Amino acid sequence: MATLKEQLDRVKKLNPTRISKILFDSIRSIEKDLIEINTENQLSEGVDSEGKRLFNKRTKRSVYSPLTEEISGGRKKAGTPYTLEDTGDFYKGFFIETKKDKAVFSSKDSKTPLLVAEYGEIFGLTDKNLEAVIQKKLLPLLQKEIRRTLGI
Repeated sequence: MATLKEQLDRVKKLNPTRISKILFDSIRSIEKDLIEINTENQLSEGVDSEGKRLFNKRTKRSVYSPLTEEISGGRKKAGTPYTLEDTGDFYKGFFIETKKDKAVFSSKDSKTPLLVAEYGEIFGLTDKNLEAVIQKKLLPLLQKEIRRTLGI
């Protein structure tokens, strides 16, 4: 059992810098899960990071047109929501970069700047999905590391 001084020394290790490092290490450890939620649970369903239907600012549409259905040979059905998945390169290029106090989603695909310009907030999780990730994945990882640091 730790003395009071030993426990206090352990608590001091949990300063904002250390907590931030624990948090971003935890985010990096679940990067694939976060990307899957962004691509498979949101974009492939036609939903942006704000929980809204993907909307193309240029065409003023949120669903594929009959012409798109024809051009795609029926792969994309007229009236179905945009998914931003054509060749698969955009989704495959997803990554998360952690910067000081942010975790930023992006894609290495060359079409990324065009897609962001045309569709807006496509990267990141909806509030609902973010809350679920925090409760189910991040919080347990943080608790485990804090307990380890405190020796409890």
